[in-house]
Amino acid sequence: VRLLLTLLQGGCRKVQRTVCVYLRAAHSSLFFMHCRDAIDGAIEDLKEYKKTLKKLTRGTMTADEQHQDAEGAEEGLHRGFGRHSLVMLVMRMLQLTMEGQYSPMQDLFSSQPSNTASYDLLTKCVEVVEAAQPLLADSLSFNDADLAGLTLQACETISESIQGPNRGNSKVLLATNFLAAVNRSFSSLRYIPLTVQQKAIRGWDFTSNDLRCWIKTSMLACCLAMLEAVQDPKQPVQMLEFFELHNISDEMAANGVLLGLVDANPQDFFAQRGG
Repeated sequence: VRLLLTLLQGGCRKVQRTVCVYLRAAHSSLFFMHCRDAIDGAIEDLKEYKKTLKKLTRGTMTADEQHQDAEGAEEGLHRGFGRHSLVMLVMRMLQLTMEGQYSPMQDLFSSQPSNTASYDLLTKCVEVVEAAQPLLADSLSFNDADLAGLTLQACETISESIQGPNRGNSKVLLATNFLAAVNRSFSSLRYIPLTVQQKAIRGWDFTSNDLRCWIKTSMLACCLAMLEAVQDPKQPVQMLEFFELHNISDEMAANGVLLGLVDANPQDFFAQRGG
């Protein structure tokens, strides 16, 4: 996987074509099966991490105990779905095979008609986002970057699969619960005042608020890609059914205050900007 990642860096079209020719053959089902298994394994690890988060959020631990448990959880994430885990490498590899709107690989991402067994990896990536979304707010409150990184990578891979646009993958994505997960993310991932300990995530030069912003930006990029050169007017209407628009307007208002565009409460933002 690491070798293929290296060869695909920059969206090398020659390597993409070589990979595509191989994966279009009937004997390639094992590759897609292993990719599916890596994603399924990460989703199972998320279920275990959920138990750890419950312990951390009970409120009965001392600060030192919480810190120790958070470090243990971080080590578990590192092994199961942290930034060096197999699932992260697999999703990044899949993203690079499609980079530059390479439609032949985009098509294979959701369906392999030449194989006896077909694996919908697009829907599998959505399942990662669905499984991670309820845990993100608590995870970020403990200054953990790995779960956010997993969500970001899943969204980046999804986005690459529908750009162009790829109408087939857009329809597959619209049939999943991805937009509902986006809506819930905008509702739950609110920016918070940071303590001195939360100013920077250990080993990184960014904060949990940065991650909140990047997750929502990545999700919006997926939504924009779904609307790219859209021809069917029913599609935007279908998308709108998933969203509570006040979540988007609240986000705009909060960002207006953060950026210093207004001094008043976020609720007054639109009034001050002329409606």
